[in-house]
Amino acid sequence: MMQDQNHSESITLSVIEMARAGQFAEIRDKFLPALRDSVAPEVLQAAWQAEIGRVGPVVNIGQPSRQTTPTGLQVVTVTGQCEKGTITLIALVDQDGYLNGLDLRSSEVQSNMDHFTEETIDIGQEPWKLPATLTIPRGNGPYPAVVLVHGSGPNDRDESIGPNKPFLDLAWGLALRQIVVLRYEKRTRVYADPCEDPTQFTVEDETIDDVGAAMDALQRVDKVDATKIFALGHSLGGYVMPRILEKFPKLAGGVFLAASYRPLPVVMEEQIQYILALPETTDQAKESLLAMKAEIPKITALSTHDPRVDAPRPMGVPVSYWRDLAEYNPGEVLQSIDRRMFVLQGEADYQVTLDDFHLWQDAAQRMPKVVFKRYPNLDHLFMLTEEDRATPATYTRPRQVSSQVIEDIANWLTNSYR
Repeated sequence: MMQDQNHSESITLSVIEMARAGQFAEIRDKFLPALRDSVAPEVLQAAWQAEIGRVGPVVNIGQPSRQTTPTGLQVVTVTGQCEKGTITLIALVDQDGYLNGLDLRSSEVQSNMDHFTEETIDIGQEPWKLPATLTIPRGNGPYPAVVLVHGSGPNDRDESIGPNKPFLDLAWGLALRQIVVLRYEKRTRVYADPCEDPTQFTVEDETIDDVGAAMDALQRVDKVDATKIFALGHSLGGYVMPRILEKFPKLAGGVFLAASYRPLPVVMEEQIQYILALPETTDQAKESLLAMKAEIPKITALSTHDPRVDAPRPMGVPVSYWRDLAEYNPGEVLQSIDRRMFVLQGEADYQVTLDDFHLWQDAAQRMPKVVFKRYPNLDHLFMLTEEDRATPATYTRPRQVSSQVIEDIANWLTNSYR
């Protein structure tokens, strides 16, 4: 019987709960029948106990993220907070709901849950309420606070990419440094139609408006200093950070993580060309990439004043979205803002490059409140990589956001950055 994709997430969460309860024979029974003879409950138990022995018992389980392979398998990733670190379970679930594989990994990075708490809330109003997580330092406060703003795509609140969760890393790392963090499910992940009129969909609906809802939620938190609420945007979130700051003047400032500056079609074409040239790129992936590349001229050819609403949808996205971005000049908006800003860039990033970083620097030449920093050997997620330039395969390795980046952001947010 075919299962919906959400069922694969439920299966993966149930595996963690069964492992916590010691029900390893039951986990074995969830595997594809042809694989069960090779999955001994004793082996599953030994693997679980070995990882838990490193990081301690699970104290909190995060939201699962899901990706689909070309063969239709669901790759579901769940990360749990443990007493001395984190544990990540990656499950391969087929269309009939059977496990085709499990991968369990732990990290001994200290989560220090004794130093902060997490609370699940909703932000915004109907019809666009969004599930969110508040990470709050223990103590009296008031503390600075930051809203985490996603990159492209229907991201979850942890901005999960493979086994990596950069927004979770940022939330815990900043909370340990006495900063309140709010992260939330992106609107396009929660709602199939993320605005009332899909023909008029823009980046305001996708990304910008919900920052205001998050800011309103933070202003109601007793431990938050309402004069020190910031926004941190990653990738697309950084690209539109000038518009976010322009729309919400009560924000104290903005952090730009791997923020593109050049028009989105230019950045996408550069990414596609780079991936096409990699030896690891399969023929099937190349076919998909070339199809995407063929859509780019349709985007750049759109007239920003074309009144048609039945125009093509390049890459499946309404024309209104592309027209809105075509009219956006990030440097021009940036120069209209007289608030603190911090622009960070990883030198090993292939998605947003130093070309964009230098353009931000050029735009802010006469703006002393804008600070810049670049980091060798860090990729688009600000995680360490051995390659001079990361690749898509880099994201399949479990890693964490650089502690130096978290330290620098915390110091900048608290006005002590050097």
